[in-house]
Amino acid sequence: MNFPSGISGPVMGIGLVLASQIAAWLFGLARGGFKVGRLARTIELPVSQDRLASFLDLAHRRLEELGFRPGDAEGQFIQSGAVQGVLASFTHAKTKKALTLTVQGRESPEPCVTLTLHYLDPIVGDTGESAYRDAVLAYVSGQADTMATVTNRSFAAFSCLAGGLVAWAAVLYLDAVHYHPLWMPLTIVAITNVITGFMAIHAIARRPRELTGMREAVAGMILAAAAAAYAIAQSTSTLIVQ
Repeated sequence: MNFPSGISGPVMGIGLVLASQIAAWLFGLARGGFKVGRLARTIELPVSQDRLASFLDLAHRRLEELGFRPGDAEGQFIQSGAVQGVLASFTHAKTKKALTLTVQGRESPEPCVTLTLHYLDPIVGDTGESAYRDAVLAYVSGQADTMATVTNRSFAAFSCLAGGLVAWAAVLYLDAVHYHPLWMPLTIVAITNVITGFMAIHAIARRPRELTGMREAVAGMILAAAAAAYAIAQSTSTLIVQ
């Protein structure tokens, strides 16, 4: 049999689900500007000798507020989890990262403070990590008086939207090449999409200031359900004709 006739319904359905996950990741990678890696950034600030002590005290207090804890090396601070009750923590605080604070020319009239922040685990698609990194550096260095709110795009929501689009592309193609049974793979995609969509909506509803993607999740669920309904209707009409 020619492709895709030789592929069973369940295998086709699982393949479409995997395709939607890959599409969602590629979309997120493109939307994030194709930023991958540890996303390191360094800023250098000249600080007068009479302000150095107060600058370092403020930096340490703000690092502790954001959940950074002293690391193994001198001047290193590690953030590895969101801080309960701290609104500035947000979802990006759960991604492990390290901030290094060093002072060059400590005895000079104007020492230079260097702050470097990078993620310990490589980022494979920027969903707001760069913005969170910049917000942390601005807040810890005193360039900002408050920690900026940095939202995170829900991957589940975008997976749901990608699943809905893949479902329609698949149902139109499979119907055109007379794939049977048409309803089976699309039903698998629809069920998976509905579950993923509800999970995304639940997470976003619990943390509306941290996560975005509510409209994408709802649209993906509707698209996938409509594609499955179309597939079932086409399969039913084929059986009636036969």
